[in-house]
Amino acid sequence: MDEILQRLLAVEQEADEVIRKASTEADGIMAEGRLEATALEERMQRETDEEAQRLLESRLTDAEDLKRKTLAETEAHLEPRLAAFRSALESRSTLLVEALAYPLGDTANA
Repeated sequence: MDEILQRLLAVEQEADEVIRKASTEADGIMAEGRLEATALEERMQRETDEEAQRLLESRLTDAEDLKRKTLAETEAHLEPRLAAFRSALESRSTLLVEALAYPLGDTANA
């Protein structure tokens, strides 16, 4: 009977050792998994940030191109009006100078 109890005790001690080793190994696996998960999360965040930056730069470039195109179209549309305005000013500038110089319309004494 004593021998059976000794064997049971030895089996129990061996089981405790196997459980302890398995627990230590599981802890190591969990720690490694956490490190891998952290590294993966950091990589995903970095890739997301890079993609967001690329999208932002692309949209900014598109917006700048649209702005330049719109400004060029507006300038082309306004250029004839500006030329007509300049022409009208030039044709009236002599009259304006005379009106300012001779407010009473007396250009004969000049």
